[in-house]
Amino acid sequence: MLDRLRRFAPLAGVVFFLLTLVSFFTSHSSPSASASGEKVISFYVDHRSSQRVSDILLGVALVFFVSSLYGYLRRSPSAGTMPCCRSERR
Repeated sequence: MLDRLRRFAPLAGVVFFLLTLVSFFTSHSSPSASASGEKVISFYVDHRSSQRVSDILLGVALVFFVSSLYGYLRRSPSAGTMPCCRSERR
């Protein structure tokens, strides 16, 4: 089963990129740094759902990024020296 999933490991980077891109397009531009506290709170109350969707997409994208990075590190020649990527074969 894991051998079949390893074929799709390079696609994790593509999925990360696409989810990050969609995440940035679903969020609205936040208020400026000089905006009053009232305006900032009002903005996040008005755009709560789009901000949550954007945050969730970015979180899922992070999972794909970490899996892609882990797959790359496992294939690198120095993977045997890194404790996180060592395979325990007997």
